[in-house]
Amino acid sequence: MSRIVSVVAIATVVLGVAPVPAQQVRQAGTEGAAQNRQQTVQAEKLGVAEQILQAREQAQQRGGFDVSFRRYWTDQLTRLSTPQLLAISAAGPDANLRAQMASITRPAAGDVAAPDLGDSDADLVFTKLTPCRVADTRVAGGALANASQRNFYVADGATPGSYTAQGGVPCGVPFGATSAAVNITVTQAAGSGWLRAWPYGSSGTASIINYAVGNTLANGLILPICDPAAANCDGGDLTVRADAAGTHVLIDVMGYFLKVDKAAYRSVTTTNTRIGSSLLLSESCANFTTVQVVAPGPGEVVITGTALVAVDHLTGYADNIDWGIQTSATQCTFTMSQDGMRFWLSPSAPTDTYQDYGTITARFPIPAAGTYTYYLNGRCDPQNPDLEAERALRVGTLTATFHPQ
Repeated sequence: MSRIVSVVAIATVVLGVAPVPAQQVRQAGTEGAAQNRQQTVQAEKLGVAEQILQAREQAQQRGGFDVSFRRYWTDQLTRLSTPQLLAISAAGPDANLRAQMASITRPAAGDVAAPDLGDSDADLVFTKLTPCRVADTRVAGGALANASQRNFYVADGATPGSYTAQGGVPCGVPFGATSAAVNITVTQAAGSGWLRAWPYGSSGTASIINYAVGNTLANGLILPICDPAAANCDGGDLTVRADAAGTHVLIDVMGYFLKVDKAAYRSVTTTNTRIGSSLLLSESCANFTTVQVVAPGPGEVVITGTALVAVDHLTGYADNIDWGIQTSATQCTFTMSQDGMRFWLSPSAPTDTYQDYGTITARFPIPAAGTYTYYLNGRCDPQNPDLEAERALRVGTLTATFHPQ
């Protein structure tokens, strides 16, 4: 019993532990309850937001939304209150989600949205593509006749036969992009005329290219396409109309614009600390605490681990404690000074309780979006035959910072 008391006393001196007033204990309990309620509400909102997006996916029959599109709208929706989310859900999957969001002027209390990448809903990120043909009426479908219009798919998600029917192939524009950089070509025109183009489900009046009989002309431009957050895009992405004279039409895609989740463009830090209960170490590998990283995409995570270790040392025996950061709870093979540290006591050290505090930083590649867990592990080399001798991890902290690629 005296040994236990002395160890506790030493830990108190090293850590600066002081008695906690009852008022602070009650306050901590209240704060913990409030945090639990907040987490419950956020989980409920996340569930409703996911239902809204799933319903839109099923209604549009174009496969799953692009991951950036989904992350962006999940972030936007979960900023609203639960009643606001339920009202959006009740409006149905074909309602204009952008218009619904714009009509909500006051977000949930204390949940004010941070500025997005750019400062308006029109700010998009451009991704270039190798030029690729999504439509060619000479190959399939035939020329557009005078005063006729046709719907074309530009974004992925439609069945392969849909692209074959318009003389092209899917070109890698994600379902969720709202604009595309395209090259529109007219050829074998029957007379003088012009083309108009607009997002599927909308309308347009401006000419995008004028032509004369026999012309082959091209125009590179940026066109809005059907926005799955605002309309049902099951029937296409872009509507093209020929006026005054018919012509063949070719559509080549060179890139697209997409609203992205700003989390994909910033570093995110998560910290987890374990205090208050020692982990007694043996020859077997043991896990002390973990930290979890939710990565929105590929990149690198930098893990900083700190630990306070303690050993009841008996003169005449060597004591080793190895601890560090790993990707498995059962792995204790460390590269010292890279992902692990060693606390070593020589046989001649006096009999006493020794403590050591250390910090180690390790780097791990993140190949793709997902949830990754990292472990603060430890083990000892039990050369000391005294089974009562304590070798322990007392305090451990893991801090993970994700850096996007």
